[in-house]
Amino acid sequence: MDADSVLPGYVDTVPPLVRLTVFILESLHGPVLIRDHSAQNDLLADFKAEGASSRGLLYCLVWPSGFSWLVFAWQLLRENYDITTTARILGDVLEVVAEIPPLSAAAADAVRVVRSVTDTIPAGRLETAADDQLAEMFADALGEAGAQTLPWLSGPDSALETLARQLASSAGRLSAIDCAVPSFDDLLVAELVQAGTSVPAVLRKALGGQTFMLARERVAAGEASDVEAHTISNALARAVRAGEAGAAHQWAVSAFRLLAVCQDAPPALIDLEGFANDLTDICHMQRRESAAQETTGTGPRPRVRDAGVADEPAAEDEPAGAAADDPWLRLDRMVGLSGVKSTVRRALRGAELAQRRRDAGITLKPPARHLLFLGNPGTGKTEVARLIGEIYRERGVLRTGKLTEVSRADLVGEGIGETAPKVRKQFAKAMGGVLFIDEAYTLNVDGRSDYGKEAVDELMTLMETHRDDVLVIAAGYREQMQSLLRANPGLESRFGNRVSFDDFSDDELVEIFHGMVRDARFDLADGVEKEVRSHLPRKRTPRYGNAREMRRLFEATVERQGMRLSGRLDDLTDEEVRTLTVADIREDRHDDEQRRRIFRTAEQDLSSLVGLDPIKREVAGLVNEVQMEDLLREAGVRTNDDARHMLFLGNPGTGKTEVARILARIYHGLGLLSQGHLVEVHRSDLVAGYIGQTALKTEAKLESAIGGVLFIDEAYSLATGYENDFGQEAISKLITFMEDYRDDLVVIAAGYGEEMDDFLASNSGLASRFPIRFDFPDYSDDELIDVLIRFAQADGRTVGPEALAEARRLLAEKRDRPGFGNARDVRSLFSAAKRHQISRLADERSLHEVQPERVRTLLPVDFAQSMI
Repeated sequence: MDADSVLPGYVDTVPPLVRLTVFILESLHGPVLIRDHSAQNDLLADFKAEGASSRGLLYCLVWPSGFSWLVFAWQLLRENYDITTTARILGDVLEVVAEIPPLSAAAADAVRVVRSVTDTIPAGRLETAADDQLAEMFADALGEAGAQTLPWLSGPDSALETLARQLASSAGRLSAIDCAVPSFDDLLVAELVQAGTSVPAVLRKALGGQTFMLARERVAAGEASDVEAHTISNALARAVRAGEAGAAHQWAVSAFRLLAVCQDAPPALIDLEGFANDLTDICHMQRRESAAQETTGTGPRPRVRDAGVADEPAAEDEPAGAAADDPWLRLDRMVGLSGVKSTVRRALRGAELAQRRRDAGITLKPPARHLLFLGNPGTGKTEVARLIGEIYRERGVLRTGKLTEVSRADLVGEGIGETAPKVRKQFAKAMGGVLFIDEAYTLNVDGRSDYGKEAVDELMTLMETHRDDVLVIAAGYREQMQSLLRANPGLESRFGNRVSFDDFSDDELVEIFHGMVRDARFDLADGVEKEVRSHLPRKRTPRYGNAREMRRLFEATVERQGMRLSGRLDDLTDEEVRTLTVADIREDRHDDEQRRRIFRTAEQDLSSLVGLDPIKREVAGLVNEVQMEDLLREAGVRTNDDARHMLFLGNPGTGKTEVARILARIYHGLGLLSQGHLVEVHRSDLVAGYIGQTALKTEAKLESAIGGVLFIDEAYSLATGYENDFGQEAISKLITFMEDYRDDLVVIAAGYGEEMDDFLASNSGLASRFPIRFDFPDYSDDELIDVLIRFAQADGRTVGPEALAEARRLLAEKRDRPGFGNARDVRSLFSAAKRHQISRLADERSLHEVQPERVRTLLPVDFAQSMI
């Protein structure tokens, strides 16, 4: 052992006196949990190595037989100082430490020992004394009274006897509050049989001769034992909650040290680090509860919710004091979620019954109690998971009930061998509580090099091994979670309950909005509730944000109110500051002038396209219909509610994609689409190669298109006619979205005429979903040349009459061949001509000597030598 061994994570320049003080602190305290506010950490705050953290570090000092920490400290000082100075420094440090209440008695006894030895033993003898002789001198000076506070200075037999007495005393206190722990001989046998070692002779005196011999026989026989680490941890946690943290701490430390004497490795059955974490977490919770109870006489506390947790549904007004901290009451007061609440109660009863059976000695393997949370964002999954942890803690099912929230990034590594350790690390953090895996379906990523499967395999092992120590809750969208379970057959059996979080109804969303207003102490003017309802979509997307959308609306409303009031701060009344009005609710995206600008620009872009006169007339007709509908509605006439999905039929290169993009902007400008963007897809974007994935791919693309136009190029490729083709799955999902989101989604299916007829015939519901049909004609020869001229102008190039004539001849020849691509072939011809021009000029002379006009001009030969 050296001085550096007690200071991991710190720089090498820690002053020797600081090192000595830290060593003495930890030696007097025994197993020490270093936390941000410990004396050790305060001493070392200025000496941490870069990136190092002391939070959560656990030092358990278990010394070899014959080791004396006081001798070690003495000899460290003797390397640089004489006997008198060594004794003075050691005494001064111990006197400082004696000011720390938990260590006062032990430090005072140590001061007495040092001074007694230096006062009664000649300096010359101390100068030449070996370590064992010094240890004997200190032990003699300690006496029987000191052996109780400093057992490790009185010799190994005395120390072990003291630990055994402390263990028996604390076990009695734990048993008295129904938190029984195993007897030490049962614990010893279980530990040593598991470790494959024998009972050491050093324990004979501490155990007593008869118990020692019996324990050796049981270990030698390899006796099976029902002593388990999680049972011990649960008992200790219950004791801490019951107010016996001192007894639990003493038992855990004494058992750990006694078992550590028997083997080189730390004891497997005493999770000292887990107990320290539990002790910290439970004590923090109890302090918060006590603080809350102390405020009961002051009335309700103002509550302004943190935007960082704004994605959960708001509850009704919470009662003050202890009731506000009752997790059952908080769960009951959450808006909606009636099915969730009943499922949670059922799951808890099952967990309590399994615990009761274990306590009664029944060996029946309990059902899996891990939970699946299925539903959209903002439906309260995270908050319910947190409350479940608190409820299970109160009922003794979990030790601490703390929530450890993780995502894919916390579990999956980027290289070989990195994933399993990350999973184990997060699982260890969650011991005694809830491991909440948000968007768990992201672990199921299609790709051979992905390590998500490794994470799932490791999770399944840990969920089974520690089924009584950790409650795992995996959350995500319903269909994606089903795919995760299908891809990992062993995973489904690990989850005993599925909890469905339904989207909130309109009334519930309005109630949630009201809750946010109440929590922030605002008032609502007349008409605001109606305006809030007008913001709720008639049909919500599968990933609608629920309470998160209400949070966004509320925060935007408060921001607009601030902007409205900011110009007259000096004469505002309190009522005006508290009141949110209809004007504050209305969103800036409904700005009519902005929409008119978008519409005018899109109309100009459509008009500027080459040819397409029939299409332009059709679009003008659609615009007239929409504008006429507005007039009819204003006159009280019922208007047509037909969908606006379309078929774009025609050969490649006839402008279908560009018209679709412009039409999206036109519809946005008319107020029919909320965003006006275009999402272009092909079969490969919608159809997967295996069961269950096509619907997910299609749904993701459809969701991204809501508010705009989904343009399916070569849509007929979805209907191949093969029996096992997954294209039909995409079509079925497409039909559902086309109907459900017809108010804010336009689907345009594009392709050749005959093939598109086959596409419509592939599903009986398709043809009626596309009431609008645009037939895109091929470009005429003049229009093709006009397209070429526009390409050249955009590129800053010149094409003379002779070159245009040659291009016309080539395009006319190409038109008569199958698969003519219209504007696409014009672009290909133009690109080929440019490449030939560059080669031609390079052959004539050095490129930097060519005149700019020649560089810009394409000649007939450039087109004649091009291949399209």
